[in-house]
Amino acid sequence: MKARIFSLFLLLNLFFSLFAQIPEGYYDGAKEKHDEELKTALYLIIDDHTVLSYNKLWEAFKYTDKRPDGKVWDIYSGTTNYEFGTDQGKVFHKEGDSYNREHSFPKSWADEDPVMYTDLFHIYPADGYLNSNRSTLPYGETNEPTFTSAGGFSKKGNCSFIGYTKKVFEPNDEYKGDLARTYFYMVTRYENKISSWKSVHLSGNTYPGLSSWSVNLFLKWHRQDPVSQKEIDRNNVIYTKYQHNRNPFIDHPELAEYIWGNRKNQNWTGSNVPTILEPKTNTTLDFGNISAEKITNKTIRIAGQYLSDNVTVTITGTDADSFMFSTNSISKENAEQGYDLIVSCNPSTLGSKNAELKITSTGSNSVIVSLSANVIDDFVALEEENTTVDSFVANWTKSFNATEYLLNVYTKENTNSTNVILEEDFKNGRPDNWKKEGYISKDSKEPNTLKFASTNTNGVLTTPSLDLSNGGILTFRAKQYGNDVGASVFVDVDGEPMTSFATSEEYQIFTVEIPTQTEHSTISFRANKNSRFYLDFVKVEKKVTIVSKMSIQDYPKNVGNRTSYTVSGLEADKKYYYTVTPQGNSTLESNEIEVKTQKKTQTDIDYIVNNSVFDNTNIYIKDKVLYIEKIPEQTLIDIFDISGKKIFSTNQSNQIKTNLKNQGVYILKLKKDKIIYVQKIIN
Repeated sequence: MKARIFSLFLLLNLFFSLFAQIPEGYYDGAKEKHDEELKTALYLIIDDHTVLSYNKLWEAFKYTDKRPDGKVWDIYSGTTNYEFGTDQGKVFHKEGDSYNREHSFPKSWADEDPVMYTDLFHIYPADGYLNSNRSTLPYGETNEPTFTSAGGFSKKGNCSFIGYTKKVFEPNDEYKGDLARTYFYMVTRYENKISSWKSVHLSGNTYPGLSSWSVNLFLKWHRQDPVSQKEIDRNNVIYTKYQHNRNPFIDHPELAEYIWGNRKNQNWTGSNVPTILEPKTNTTLDFGNISAEKITNKTIRIAGQYLSDNVTVTITGTDADSFMFSTNSISKENAEQGYDLIVSCNPSTLGSKNAELKITSTGSNSVIVSLSANVIDDFVALEEENTTVDSFVANWTKSFNATEYLLNVYTKENTNSTNVILEEDFKNGRPDNWKKEGYISKDSKEPNTLKFASTNTNGVLTTPSLDLSNGGILTFRAKQYGNDVGASVFVDVDGEPMTSFATSEEYQIFTVEIPTQTEHSTISFRANKNSRFYLDFVKVEKKVTIVSKMSIQDYPKNVGNRTSYTVSGLEADKKYYYTVTPQGNSTLESNEIEVKTQKKTQTDIDYIVNNSVFDNTNIYIKDKVLYIEKIPEQTLIDIFDISGKKIFSTNQSNQIKTNLKNQGVYILKLKKDKIIYVQKIIN
């Protein structure tokens, strides 16, 4: 059975390949015509196609819109992987649920015309959710989308293309040319009907058929997104298997120019015009951020039709020497089949690189592709290695053209401080961005203050939004009003009561420490009726932590032209940080690496850094007594038992003696300034 199915598949492919071409003489009736006459001649050629049933479209999609991987070719989504039949026409709630039949030219615009209703040339499989989102919106371009499909593949929003400002649906660049040629087909195939159809894309007559902004939009898309192999294959299948008519603007893309574009008033000769279809002109091959002195490759597809000569590739521009390609000449046979040209960027200096890739062929259109790259120094500090209780190895990558490296090793010290984020004296009354509720007013008796509450009404005044995410300090000055003895100032934070203060006859300064809140907190001052007070000053300080870098002794240090360096003389169980700055080029300081030295273990309670100052010190045991003589001044003496427990400590100078009660092993440590001497003692 499998062998038979496979044979049938081969036969079908052979059938379509044999007949998948423009029939000889098909467009003869349109030759030597231009503009409106040419459009009408094409209408007469492609009119009266075989009309399909609506259900037949599901079957047709399997041949017209199958991706190379066998999945449904969805024109609105870049992420779906629909299976034919299995995923068709189901209920959808989101992108990726199912696909349906998208009338790219909405049927409501054509009064539900039964012929166009099933015309495959404008009906495509599309994600149902996105199809529904588009609804009957016209196509266009938008700079401010209000909706986007997954990955921003399709979008909708107000039109930014000149000539129309209302909401539009913008397809992906990959299908803009396809849809432009679809609309050229529609206003040509249905020339006898479009004058009565209603759409912002239509002109209300048979010629030009499209509104002026639509002509400009679709010509732009037509030029920027040339005919693809997908369109050619689709055109051939629709002709041979289903409708038995063709889309002239796929067979002869230049026809759009003779009818609406830059070849109006010129007769179309009908000859096949050599055309470079891919890549699109005025596009960019962007290498992004790449490393200096490393070759980075990109592939660009070159394809053409009706070519009369080989395709020539050249690179010009300011930084042409930074780019190269795998060949400068592609045979016309390879170009017509599609050829993947490898373009490489191999820069020798840093910075932005720009050039132009020019693709030409005799008698064909020229295609210009911009080449761009940003050459960076991918220099970074790397994770440390070989960390011990007092050292580590700092590492970094090589920096382009660096002659040496400056290594900085430092600790960090946190200092608590405050920043004033609000200060108000109310001399100009209540600020507009302070919200009041109830009675808040200026008082002639106290002109530079605000009076809170009245005999009958409470008063609340709220600050604008404040960042109190680290807490803060509130300071304010207030006094009671008249005889309202001890009038209370209630302080709320984010609408929740926090504290209150009793006022007196004279102004007092009150201070409140505010715990951690949010980045958008507010503080309210509240007075109850008949318990009035004056407020004449408010200050809010935000708590901040200032982090200071404290370089350790001898750092920053020039360590030469190397990519690693051992940092020593550190304290155990402590955080250190390091950065590296290349010298001799323009590269800035590296990223920061955090290191934590190891904790001391029982076997390295201490260690010898230098013992030269203790050369004359005598250490011996006699009758279980430890004698230490000729001790330098300001020496700290510690004795530990074998478990690491300190059993003796003194800073006595000259000499000491101490009893070692138990037999066993002891550790003696002598420390003067940063010089440490350690000795094992056996009693």
